[in-house]
Amino acid sequence: MMIAFYFRVTKVIKKWTNTGRGVTK
Repeated sequence: MMIAFYFRVTKVIKKWTNTGRGVTK
């Protein structure tokens, strides 16, 4: 469970980094 959550968070963070810190959500 913890690993799955961490993996999901990492994916989101990676997406944010890929899109750039110009998008405010």
